[in-house]
Amino acid sequence: MSSSGGGGNSPFAWLGLLKWSLAHQDGTRPSSDVAPMSEEDRKFLESVMKDGIVDEGERMKTILTELTESLETIRDSVPGETESNGGEQKRKELSEDEISDLLLELRDIVEQIDYARAFTAMGGLPFLIGCASENKAVPRTIRSE
Repeated sequence: MSSSGGGGNSPFAWLGLLKWSLAHQDGTRPSSDVAPMSEEDRKFLESVMKDGIVDEGERMKTILTELTESLETIRDSVPGETESNGGEQKRKELSEDEISDLLLELRDIVEQIDYARAFTAMGGLPFLIGCASENKAVPRTIRSE
């Protein structure tokens, strides 16, 4: 996975285009009928590839970051568990529904074997085990899903 955040640089980002191209180029038309792509079409295709494809690896990182920040906020707000942060509360506390939605989205991504490997490489398993074992900060409804 590239860490640059540019979805167009990932070889997985081009997989959809390859599948489409193979499906629509069946060899029944002579190759002499094929014209070079116009500049307008090229710009359109590049914008679709850049903006229209979600980099699942980056999305996993974003989800883990959001969940970590929210769960730390919840943990810090539990009486007896605070690490006096001087009243600095920059992190957003997500609702149970938002946390649940993020975990479900993460599950959908990780169900793909390549992303499951990337998830373990970025330390996702210790995060999930920590969430499941955290009794005071993580609501039971989230831990049981």
